[in-house]
Amino acid sequence: GAALMGQQIIAIDNISEMMSGDFLNQLTERPILQPRGLGSSNMPRIANSFTVFANGNNLSAPADIVRRTLICRLDANLENPEEREFKGNPVKTVLADRGKYVAAALAIGRAYIMAGSPGKCKTLPSFDRWSDLVRSALVWLTMPDPCSSMDMARAEDPLRAARGSLFQSWA
Repeated sequence: GAALMGQQIIAIDNISEMMSGDFLNQLTERPILQPRGLGSSNMPRIANSFTVFANGNNLSAPADIVRRTLICRLDANLENPEEREFKGNPVKTVLADRGKYVAAALAIGRAYIMAGSPGKCKTLPSFDRWSDLVRSALVWLTMPDPCSSMDMARAEDPLRAARGSLFQSWA
């Protein structure tokens, strides 16, 4: 539904356990989608300009979604993190001066291009433009490679572990 409505950001909230599905794979990668709305046989062609975010507790990204997923982990180091008290509100802070933050993000990409795009990372297939500009610019700034979280996702993939066990048994 969100894809059909043309939402730029699609947020999938509170996933429990595994995040997977063929349409989710397409939604995160294919340049053109043909979704079918519930109760309809109409399948319009729509350009994929979405950014998909998902969150959940202890979720995993198995099988094909691994290579399409960047993982961010937040640990409050509290048993009941909902009881935390914050001194400020980061969302309000950014929204109050959104232009400054957008300009800073664009300046990073521009500086990287003006420097000649040095040390370009190995291109991530299907995400070439993002990998060559955003990812490579962050690594150029000595930030951690966002794609390193894919290794963690692969290591925690329950389907991959099950296949590995099967292959070991066969051997």
